[in-house]
Amino acid sequence: MTSARGDAPAATGAAAGLQAVLQARAALLDAGRPEATARRHARGRLTVREAIAALADADSFVEYGGLARPAVAGMDGPADGLVMGTAEVDGRPVDLVLYDYTVHGGTQSAINHQKISRMFAHAQRHRLAVILWLEGGGARTHDMMVPARGSTPTFVVFARLSGWVPTIGIVPSRAFAGHANLAGMCDVLIAVRESA
Repeated sequence: MTSARGDAPAATGAAAGLQAVLQARAALLDAGRPEATARRHARGRLTVREAIAALADADSFVEYGGLARPAVAGMDGPADGLVMGTAEVDGRPVDLVLYDYTVHGGTQSAINHQKISRMFAHAQRHRLAVILWLEGGGARTHDMMVPARGSTPTFVVFARLSGWVPTIGIVPSRAFAGHANLAGMCDVLIAVRESA
Protein backbone atom coordinates (compact mmCIF):
# COMPACT_ATOMS: atom_id res chain seq x y z
CA MET A 1 0.00 0.00 0.00
CA THR A 2 1.39 3.42 -0.91
CA SER A 3 0.64 6.74 0.70
CA ALA A 4 -0.80 9.71 -1.15
CA ARG A 5 2.75 11.06 -1.33
CA GLY A 6 3.99 7.89 -3.02
CA ASP A 7 6.47 6.81 -0.29
CA ALA A 8 6.62 3.16 -1.36
CA PRO A 9 8.94 3.70 -4.34
CA ALA A 10 11.31 5.74 -2.17
CA ALA A 11 11.31 2.97 0.45
CA THR A 12 12.04 0.43 -2.26
CA GLY A 13 14.90 2.58 -3.51
CA ALA A 14 16.28 2.87 0.04
CA ALA A 15 16.11 -0.91 0.47
CA ALA A 16 17.96 -1.39 -2.81
CA GLY A 17 20.57 1.15 -1.71
CA LEU A 18 21.03 -0.61 1.62
CA GLN A 19 21.37 -3.95 -0.19
CA ALA A 20 24.05 -2.47 -2.46
CA VAL A 21 26.04 -1.20 0.56
CA LEU A 22 25.78 -4.57 2.31
CA GLN A 23 27.00 -6.36 -0.84
CA ALA A 24 29.90 -3.90 -1.21
CA ARG A 25 30.91 -4.47 2.41
CA ALA A 26 30.69 -8.27 2.03
CA ALA A 27 32.99 -8.05 -1.01
CA LEU A 28 35.72 -6.62 1.27
CA LEU A 29 35.87 -9.74 3.42
CA ASP A 30 37.91 -12.86 2.72
CA ALA A 31 34.77 -14.89 1.98
CA GLY A 32 33.94 -12.42 -0.79
CA ARG A 33 37.45 -12.73 -2.27
CA PRO A 34 38.22 -16.46 -2.34
CA GLU A 35 40.86 -16.28 -5.10
CA ALA A 36 42.91 -13.60 -3.32
CA THR A 37 42.58 -15.46 -0.03
CA ALA A 38 43.72 -18.73 -1.64
CA ARG A 39 46.80 -17.02 -3.14
CA ARG A 40 47.79 -15.66 0.29
CA HIS A 41 47.37 -19.03 1.93
CA ALA A 42 49.34 -20.76 -0.84
CA ARG A 43 52.28 -18.49 0.07
CA GLY A 44 51.88 -19.26 3.77
CA ARG A 45 50.69 -15.73 4.53
CA LEU A 46 47.75 -14.24 6.40
CA THR A 47 45.22 -11.97 4.77
CA VAL A 48 44.87 -8.57 6.43
CA ARG A 49 41.47 -9.65 7.76
CA GLU A 50 43.12 -12.68 9.39
CA ALA A 51 45.83 -10.41 10.81
CA ILE A 52 43.15 -8.18 12.31
CA ALA A 53 41.42 -11.21 13.83
CA ALA A 54 44.76 -12.31 15.35
CA LEU A 55 45.65 -8.85 16.69
CA ALA A 56 42.36 -7.34 17.83
CA ASP A 57 39.98 -8.40 20.55
CA ALA A 58 36.99 -10.29 19.15
CA ASP A 59 34.35 -8.11 17.48
CA SER A 60 36.15 -4.86 18.38
CA PHE A 61 37.36 -3.79 14.93
CA VAL A 62 35.40 -0.95 13.30
CA GLU A 63 36.59 -0.27 9.76
CA TYR A 64 37.01 3.24 8.37
CA GLY A 65 37.06 3.90 4.63
CA GLY A 66 36.41 0.35 3.51
CA LEU A 67 34.42 1.39 0.45
CA ALA A 68 37.23 3.56 -0.95
CA ARG A 69 38.45 2.63 -4.43
CA PRO A 70 41.47 3.65 -6.52
CA ALA A 71 41.21 7.09 -8.10
CA VAL A 72 42.52 5.94 -11.49
CA ALA A 73 39.84 4.97 -13.99
CA GLY A 74 39.78 1.27 -14.78
CA MET A 75 41.41 0.21 -11.50
CA ASP A 76 39.58 -1.56 -8.71
CA GLY A 77 40.58 -2.85 -5.33
CA PRO A 78 38.81 -3.34 -2.00
CA ALA A 79 39.47 -0.46 0.40
CA ASP A 80 42.06 0.74 -2.15
CA GLY A 81 44.52 -1.66 -0.54
CA LEU A 82 44.50 -0.07 2.92
CA VAL A 83 42.37 -1.59 5.68
CA MET A 84 42.13 0.61 8.75
CA GLY A 85 39.97 1.35 11.75
CA THR A 86 39.67 1.31 15.50
CA ALA A 87 39.88 -1.79 17.65
CA GLU A 88 40.84 -3.01 21.07
CA VAL A 89 43.97 -5.04 21.77
CA ASP A 90 43.96 -6.65 25.21
CA GLY A 91 41.15 -4.27 26.14
CA ARG A 92 43.02 -1.12 25.10
CA PRO A 93 41.76 1.06 22.24
CA VAL A 94 44.09 1.34 19.25
CA ASP A 95 44.07 2.44 15.63
CA LEU A 96 44.95 -0.33 13.18
CA VAL A 97 46.37 0.35 9.70
CA LEU A 98 47.10 -2.58 7.38
CA TYR A 99 48.29 -2.55 3.79
CA ASP A 100 46.58 -5.33 1.83
CA TYR A 101 49.12 -7.10 -0.36
CA THR A 102 46.32 -8.72 -2.38
CA VAL A 103 45.33 -5.29 -3.74
CA HIS A 104 47.93 -4.00 -6.19
CA GLY A 105 50.76 -5.47 -4.12
CA GLY A 106 49.81 -3.45 -1.03
CA THR A 107 50.95 -0.26 -2.75
CA GLN A 108 50.25 3.30 -1.67
CA SER A 109 47.93 5.52 -3.69
CA ALA A 110 46.41 8.98 -3.68
CA ILE A 111 43.29 7.68 -1.96
CA ASN A 112 44.93 5.47 0.63
CA HIS A 113 47.38 8.25 1.51
CA GLN A 114 44.36 10.39 2.36
CA LYS A 115 42.91 7.53 4.38
CA ILE A 116 46.06 6.82 6.38
CA SER A 117 46.70 10.50 7.09
CA ARG A 118 43.17 10.72 8.46
CA MET A 119 43.77 7.68 10.68
CA PHE A 120 47.03 9.11 12.04
CA ALA A 121 45.28 12.41 12.82
CA HIS A 122 42.56 10.40 14.58
CA ALA A 123 45.21 8.63 16.68
CA GLN A 124 46.79 11.93 17.66
CA ARG A 125 43.45 13.56 18.53
CA HIS A 126 42.31 10.62 20.66
CA ARG A 127 45.79 9.59 21.95
CA LEU A 128 45.49 6.06 20.59
CA ALA A 129 48.38 3.72 19.92
CA VAL A 130 48.87 2.91 16.24
CA ILE A 131 49.63 -0.59 14.95
CA LEU A 132 50.73 -0.76 11.31
CA TRP A 133 50.88 -3.87 9.10
CA LEU A 134 53.55 -2.81 6.61
CA GLU A 135 53.61 -5.11 3.62
CA GLY A 136 53.79 -3.72 0.13
CA GLY A 137 55.61 -2.23 -2.78
CA GLY A 138 55.64 1.51 -2.14
CA ALA A 139 53.78 4.02 -4.27
CA ARG A 140 51.60 3.33 -7.29
CA THR A 141 53.27 6.10 -9.26
CA HIS A 142 50.51 6.39 -11.86
CA ASP A 143 47.94 6.64 -9.06
CA MET A 144 49.79 9.46 -7.31
CA MET A 145 49.31 11.86 -10.25
CA VAL A 146 45.60 12.42 -9.69
CA PRO A 147 44.53 15.99 -10.56
CA ALA A 148 43.61 18.17 -7.57
CA ARG A 149 44.98 15.54 -5.16
CA GLY A 150 46.95 18.01 -3.12
CA SER A 151 49.92 17.19 -0.95
CA THR A 152 50.57 13.90 0.80
CA PRO A 153 51.06 14.72 4.49
CA THR A 154 51.18 11.07 5.59
CA PHE A 155 54.78 11.06 6.81
CA VAL A 156 54.51 14.46 8.51
CA VAL A 157 51.31 13.47 10.31
CA PHE A 158 52.91 10.17 11.38
CA ALA A 159 56.04 11.96 12.64
CA ARG A 160 53.81 14.18 14.82
CA LEU A 161 52.71 11.08 16.74
CA SER A 162 56.22 10.66 18.16
CA GLY A 163 56.16 11.16 21.89
CA TRP A 164 52.35 11.34 21.98
CA VAL A 165 51.27 7.77 21.23
CA PRO A 166 53.06 4.43 20.81
CA THR A 167 53.60 3.41 17.20
CA ILE A 168 54.14 -0.26 16.46
CA GLY A 169 55.08 -1.58 13.03
CA ILE A 170 54.77 -5.17 11.89
CA VAL A 171 56.64 -6.23 8.74
CA PRO A 172 55.38 -9.72 7.81
CA SER A 173 57.37 -9.93 4.55
CA ARG A 174 58.45 -7.08 2.23
CA ALA A 175 58.10 -3.36 2.90
CA PHE A 176 59.49 -0.97 0.28
CA ALA A 177 59.65 2.81 -0.17
CA GLY A 178 56.93 4.54 1.87
CA HIS A 179 56.22 1.36 3.82
CA ALA A 180 59.89 1.19 4.83
CA ASN A 181 59.80 4.89 5.77
CA LEU A 182 56.88 4.25 8.10
CA ALA A 183 58.63 1.17 9.52
CA GLY A 184 61.73 3.22 10.29
CA MET A 185 59.66 5.83 12.13
CA CYS A 186 57.91 3.33 14.46
CA ASP A 187 58.74 3.17 18.16
CA VAL A 188 58.74 -0.64 17.98
CA LEU A 189 59.23 -2.74 14.86
CA ILE A 190 58.34 -6.44 14.70
CA ALA A 191 59.51 -8.51 11.73
CA VAL A 192 59.87 -12.13 10.77
CA ARG A 193 63.24 -13.58 9.74
CA GLU A 194 62.54 -13.33 6.00
CA SER A 195 61.28 -9.73 6.12
CA ALA A 196 62.91 -7.13 3.93
